[in-house]
Amino acid sequence: MAAVQNLDMVMQVKTGKGFSLDITSCPIRVNGQILRSPLGAPLLGEHNAVISKKYNLQEPVTTPQ
Repeated sequence: MAAVQNLDMVMQVKTGKGFSLDITSCPIRVNGQILRSPLGAPLLGEHNAVISKKYNLQEPVTTPQ
């Protein structure tokens, strides 16, 4: 745990539903900068309608059950 704290790897993100989570960030740095985003991963299928509309798909993208 000390290494995680020393590298400043704990970050807080928000999910699409507004929940806050503390997660471990990526340890890779680019030009000395830690890559961070306040957004968590989307829910499975969360953006299907947007993708279908953007690419004019005849059938909406479905999420496997």
